[in-house]
Amino acid sequence: MARIVRKFPMPVEMALSGQTPTCGVFFLSSRGMNGTEPDTLLGFMNRTDERMVPFERESDGAMLLVSRRRIEWIRSLSANNSVLMRPPHDHATREELMRVRFVGGTEIEGLVSLELNESSYRASDFMNGRDSFFSLLTPSGLHLVNKESVLEVRVFEESPLPSL
Repeated sequence: MARIVRKFPMPVEMALSGQTPTCGVFFLSSRGMNGTEPDTLLGFMNRTDERMVPFERESDGAMLLVSRRRIEWIRSLSANNSVLMRPPHDHATREELMRVRFVGGTEIEGLVSLELNESSYRASDFMNGRDSFFSLLTPSGLHLVNKESVLEVRVFEESPLPSL
């Protein structure tokens, strides 16, 4: 007998490479990696090995499998859903303003929360880190950005020197 897994709908706007952004829903597990709190979209996108992720398109209700690697960005359509977008227990040590230009030419600008330490203290260290997606807080809301779709990043401040 199949086991039913409870999912939370996460209404978003999503941009795929070369496509007009579209609205729809991702469905998140009621239990994330820690087994007690709901999953987050950032955690799911960074954890999954799946090439294709399910997405329900709002315009016609079609259930699509979209290429995770071709997602440029995802934006929450509800300010109340920020805890489902990224973990509330962020270990950020500082924030930095950046402008991201995607392969398709579009740009977004906002604050990124960096978790930096003595061996990883620059924005380039963060962008070269293992996670594929990161959160960027923009005037239009919280975006999850796919590093694989980024052509270039402009940083507006010098990275601090490491503490020795």
